[in-house]
Amino acid sequence: MTKKYCLLLFLTFQLGWSQNIKLVDSLKMELQSETDNETKFVLYRSLFAAYYNSRPELAKPMIDSMKIVSSPTNRLQKGIIALSQGAYDTRMSDLDSGTEFTEKAIELLSFPEAGEEKAIGLSNLAMIKRRKGAYQEASSLILAALRLRDSLGVDTNEIAFNYHTLAAVYGDLKNYEESSNYFNKARKIYIERDNQDYVRYMDINLATNYAATGQFDKAEGLLLECADYFEKVNNFFTSTTTYLELGQLFLQKRDLEMAEFYLKKVISREKKLNHKEVMAVTKSRLAKVLFEQGRYQEALPYLQNSAASNESSGAIASMASDFGMISKVYAAINNYKQAYEYDQRRFKIEDSLTGLKNLETVNALKIEYETEKKDAEIIVQNQEIELLEKNVKVQNLKKTLYGIGMFSMFVIGGLLYFGFNQKLKKNRLATEKQQEIYASELAFKKKELTSQTLHLVRKNTFIQELKSYLDKVKLAPETFHSEFRRISVLLKKETAEDRDWEVFKSYFSQVHNDFDNKLRANANDVTEKEMRLASFIRMNLSTKEIASMFNVLPDSVLTSKYRLKKKLKLSKEEDLNKFLNAL
Repeated sequence: MTKKYCLLLFLTFQLGWSQNIKLVDSLKMELQSETDNETKFVLYRSLFAAYYNSRPELAKPMIDSMKIVSSPTNRLQKGIIALSQGAYDTRMSDLDSGTEFTEKAIELLSFPEAGEEKAIGLSNLAMIKRRKGAYQEASSLILAALRLRDSLGVDTNEIAFNYHTLAAVYGDLKNYEESSNYFNKARKIYIERDNQDYVRYMDINLATNYAATGQFDKAEGLLLECADYFEKVNNFFTSTTTYLELGQLFLQKRDLEMAEFYLKKVISREKKLNHKEVMAVTKSRLAKVLFEQGRYQEALPYLQNSAASNESSGAIASMASDFGMISKVYAAINNYKQAYEYDQRRFKIEDSLTGLKNLETVNALKIEYETEKKDAEIIVQNQEIELLEKNVKVQNLKKTLYGIGMFSMFVIGGLLYFGFNQKLKKNRLATEKQQEIYASELAFKKKELTSQTLHLVRKNTFIQELKSYLDKVKLAPETFHSEFRRISVLLKKETAEDRDWEVFKSYFSQVHNDFDNKLRANANDVTEKEMRLASFIRMNLSTKEIASMFNVLPDSVLTSKYRLKKKLKLSKEEDLNKFLNAL
């Protein structure tokens, strides 16, 4: 999976490059006259944050300087050093080392006085996990950071960063509506804080979502504005990543010439940019452009370079995407053996990721967090109600017994009515929530069923292609005679579809309740093979696709459909597809 959103990692505060230039000069001047080590530590840390995105080669010495002036007994300073080292390693695309130091920082900063620093660590680790494709962990960490910041009442800039990360997770999971919602929340905060650089960062990400949903003109206009803005403020890193997004946009628009122009513009900046992950994404996208143009041999080195970079960075989701593209290139140049091997490597990685299940988990985590916030608000409201009730009681003690009695009856009646309404409301909310859960589960199962169907079609189509290849080899046995028997055995093994059928059948039965029994109620002598045929028809697969599933000619499928229709006692005028869809 390619990384589509700005590859930014924030630290103690967020400043645009235009602000950083003035800040750096000011910090350097302060350091010249400063003698207190604790103050020097803060100044070096601020310099690290200022250099981090645009001049990482100058950021690393700031970590060494922090170590020199830090106190060996100061746990907060140790945690900040580990936090900075983790951020630097992540910036240099060493995600494994970045994870190690950031986790160490979170452990060191787990004490009350370091709450905000710990929240930064949780946010940074969430971004790393998201880049590695671990969306569930990323979402849990984001929400943990939000909870901690809610309790601290900290700078809204940090809250905006958490919204940004959560938006990126939703975008990776192709929930563009929710992704744009969180990007806009972050953007609103940056507008309120008059932070123009980060308003533009959000615009780049929003443009990416517009492109993904086919709003190309809107996305192009926004990206060109952002590229012009960041060139003017001398933010080399972000202007370069904006060109990367323009290349992707033109690839989606099928304007391959412009896509190649912008992507090669990014590659020309490789040495100065010094960011392996951005380059990996760029080369992967350029390879797709070359592939679409039929320039397969040119595409292959870019893909292999991208896959190697992603492997060294630990970005396994992106590496899987590269393997899938390499497989297509090898298939296009008729090297089916290599195509199969890379496709298997892709499948193993994707199988280890939770895919669409992540979206359900992220939604559940978000709902849990929002529910907690609502519960906290209700507790505060109840406390206010209790205080008001106490004040009312004090005032009413001065009234007559009759007045107290009448008022008490009124209050009790009101409380009973309020309690009854609250109970009804709670029950209604619980029912609605349960219905939403059922609807989500059904939607998920439908997605899984569709995914499994596509996997079966793809698998059998690939096997048929390999069989066709073997038939060609069989005509000239001297070219592949020693391997022919071994590959034939392998193909027979791969053709065995019982396990895949059972997985498909499991998902199918969960989505289409009692389909098997309903079918057998109309024709109790239906065979297992005819049951499969009926299921595939119910999934709206074409005759050609069904033929590939059974490894037969389309004419055989038509014959099988005729026999099934006869068993179901349908007339010539009755449509088999409509009948099965109605079950």
